Amino acid sequence: MTPPVSASVSVSAVLFDLDRTLIDLERATRLGIDAHLTAVGLPSGPEAYEEWKRLEVLHVRRFLDGHATLHGQRRDRVREMTGSTYTDDEADAWFAAYRVRMEAELQLFEDTMAALAHIGDVLQVPVGIVTNMTTDYQLSKMTAVGLPVERSRVLLIVAAVGLLAFGTAAAGPIAFVSFLAGPIAVRLLGPVGSPVLPAGLVGALLVLVADYCAQFAFGTRLPVGVITGVLGAPYLIYLLVRSSRSGGTTL
Repeated sequence: MTPPVSASVSVSAVLFDLDRTLIDLERATRLGIDAHLTAVGLPSGPEAYEEWKRLEVLHVRRFLDGHATLHGQRRDRVREMTGSTYTDDEADAWFAAYRVRMEAELQLFEDTMAALAHIGDVLQVPVGIVTNMTTDYQLSKMTAVGLPVERSRVLLIVAAVGLLAFGTAAAGPIAFVSFLAGPIAVRLLGPVGSPVLPAGLVGALLVLVADYCAQFAFGTRLPVGVITGVLGAPYLIYLLVRSSRSGGTTL
């Protein structure tokens, strides 16, 4: 039995992930890869679909870990799936043709629209959609399946601004973190595919260490932004000096 909800609990908004929550992406992937493999003369069916999913998990993880670019991991998936030595352009064309067939099969789960209507219209609770992919691509998918794009776009912007405002109000301005994290990650790991994840981890570690120092390393507690500013300002000066000496190309 579901426990009763306290009357003091207030729901400000409901956020949904787009793929696999509102849109039946697994169905579209299965039908899309089957249709594409059949079109190019390769075996299709459940085993082929499972292999395509295995390659997706494997190579997307490589991308997220910074060991491959977005397009590079797609090309590797195509080459391993087909057993061919496609050039980059040929692999890109193969994947693009597959994605056209996959997107043609996109549809909402049967209860998606009813759930959204009940939450938004009956309960009067704002609904937002969260995604971790390219915004324009996801918005085009939402349009294709009939989701309200403009309202979701506004809610996403409002949610992002609200989260940023809450974080700044709670911790104060934290300067130079993004400025320091990227170069440090690149220097530690060298040239990897995507530096986004390593830079994010370095940034989190910087804030953690800076906050610990601000709280315990001095006789009084300081805002964490003071520590990151002390670290970041000299580094900025160093980059400016090095850029000036090298003719303005380093920075």
